[in-house]
Amino acid sequence: FVGFFYNIFLLILRILSCSCFSNRIIQGPQDTVVLQGGKARFNCTVSLSWTIIIWIFKGNPVLTSINGPGGAIITNIRFSQQNYSSNEEFTSELIISNVNLNDSRRVECNLQDGKGMNARLFVQVNGSLCITNKRLTVLEHHIAKIVCEASSWFPAPNITWMINDTSVDPQNYITNISTEEHVSYNALSTLNVTPSENILISCLAAIEALPKPQTATVSLTVVPGPPVTEQHQQDGSPSVIIIAVLVSVGLLLLVIIIVIVIILLCLKQRKIKKESSYREELRKKSSKKTPKSDFQTEPNRGKDNHGFSSENTR
Repeated sequence: FVGFFYNIFLLILRILSCSCFSNRIIQGPQDTVVLQGGKARFNCTVSLSWTIIIWIFKGNPVLTSINGPGGAIITNIRFSQQNYSSNEEFTSELIISNVNLNDSRRVECNLQDGKGMNARLFVQVNGSLCITNKRLTVLEHHIAKIVCEASSWFPAPNITWMINDTSVDPQNYITNISTEEHVSYNALSTLNVTPSENILISCLAAIEALPKPQTATVSLTVVPGPPVTEQHQQDGSPSVIIIAVLVSVGLLLLVIIIVIVIILLCLKQRKIKKESSYREELRKKSSKKTPKSDFQTEPNRGKDNHGFSSENTR
């Protein structure tokens, strides 16, 4: 019922307005980007003949400014206004307090005759930012990996690095972005640095709503150490890659050679075993034939006559 009577009230004001046909919006509200928890401000500048200015947010009237006694009608304490006037113009400033991500919507400035202009409110969130390294000491001329973590940002932050207040070449660091159900974003950035002296390292995270980047800074201490060649200083340099490829190829060839030698040895052993078995078989056959041949060489003898007696010969 409140909304119904409110609309009736606006209709009556429009009818009673005698100068409504000369009203016009000189400059409407502009798109605004605000950090969560802050205040969003929208200006609507109209001609001096205005009667009613109606601010609409999320499709509902939230503030009505009346040119005359009564001032303004506000439906929510989060909304307020400031007015500015000159000889030819009047500006109504809508202020939305304590904005949140759900407030990223359209804002409209309307006159009593229905003419209006709109803009967009964009709410952003700056999360946490820190350098996660527990050890901040490195040997001189050796590579140090510095890790920066940004958590719960919206939208995804732009991560950059500085060393002693000098911007770092983007080729020297890698940043990975992840999202948590499209509600917030996390970033993990890794910087490779080869210092020769103590340095001050800063990780910077920026979004449009921040007036300046959010910063995390640490000091990296360098201690004397054995010198290293230039090709080992650059992680992932062409020389290192070539050496790694050559070592891999050499190991592969060595494995192939060992396999071939094992196969040849197995084949040779198998051949020796086969020849030994063949000789053993020949020896057994030879030993079986020998008794038969001895029997054949024995001289022939007559058969014994068991009925013969020596007495008969006498």
